[in-house]
Amino acid sequence: MKVLIIGTGLMGTAFKSAYPEAILCGRKDLDITQENAIAHVIDPIAPDVMINCAAYTNVDKAESEQSIANQINGTAVGYLAKYAAKNDITLIHFSTDYVFDGQGKEPYSENTTPSPINAYGYSKWLGEQALAKYGQSTYLFRIQWIYGKNGNNFIKAITKKATETGNLAVVNDQWGSPTWNQDLAEKILFFLRITPGSPKEKPPYGIYHVASQGHTNWHDFAAEILSQTQIPSTLTAVTSDEMPRPAKRPPNGRLNCEKFARHAPLPLPWTTALSRYLHETGTPT
Repeated sequence: MKVLIIGTGLMGTAFKSAYPEAILCGRKDLDITQENAIAHVIDPIAPDVMINCAAYTNVDKAESEQSIANQINGTAVGYLAKYAAKNDITLIHFSTDYVFDGQGKEPYSENTTPSPINAYGYSKWLGEQALAKYGQSTYLFRIQWIYGKNGNNFIKAITKKATETGNLAVVNDQWGSPTWNQDLAEKILFFLRITPGSPKEKPPYGIYHVASQGHTNWHDFAAEILSQTQIPSTLTAVTSDEMPRPAKRPPNGRLNCEKFARHAPLPLPWTTALSRYLHETGTPT
C-alpha cells in the first residue's frame, strides 16, 4: 500500500514516524490551495491513500486572516477530495472540536451539527462540508489539543514559563482531552488497517472522533505537567473572561470517541500519554 502524507506539521511528522514507508510531502512540494498543482505532484506518486495533514492552525490569527484560513482549511480540502474521488484514492482528513460552540453538557458525538464560534472553527467546518460534497472514500477524524516534540505546544509553554517566572495563570473553564500526536497517529494507522498486523476489514468511511482517554481543563493539564516535571511554580486558575483572546474558545470541547473505539484502541489516557511524551523528549521528571 502506497501512502502519501501531505503536510509536515505535528500530525504529518507523527504519521511519517509511525509509518516510515510513507511519502511525506511538504508545502514546498505541494501547495494544496493551487488546484492545478495537485495532479501535477500526486499523479507520479500514484498513492492508494492520502493523509491530509496540511492545515492553517493559528486559532487567534485566523480572526484577522479568515480568507487564508478558509482557503487552506476549506477550499483546498475540496480540491483534494475531488482529486481523490477521480483517482480512486482513499482520503483521510482532520477537523477539530472547534467546529462546535461548546455549549453542550455532554461529549460531542459525530452526528452533532457543527456551530463554530470562531474563524478557525468555521474554516474547518468549511473543509468538512467540502469533503462531504466531493469525497466518497473518505475518513474525517475530529481531533483536539494536539501536542508533540515538533514546534510549539502547551507543554513547552508551561514548562518554559514556570522555569523562567515560577508564576502561572491558566484558564479552568475550557474542557477537552490533551492528545499526544505520536500516540494518535499510531492508533489511526491501526484503525485504517495500514499498520502491519492490524485486522483486514476496514471500518466504514465517515466521521470519527478520536482523542486521548479522559477529559480535563487547561488549568488541570498545567497542574499535571508541573507535577510530572516537578518544576516548582505557583499556578492560579482564571476564567476565560479574565484572560480574553482574539478568538473565542468553546467551553466544552469534549469528544465522544465510542464510534472509533469499536474499530481500534483509543489513544492512551491523557496523563499516561503525557508521562511517556515527557520521558521520550527528555523533559525533566
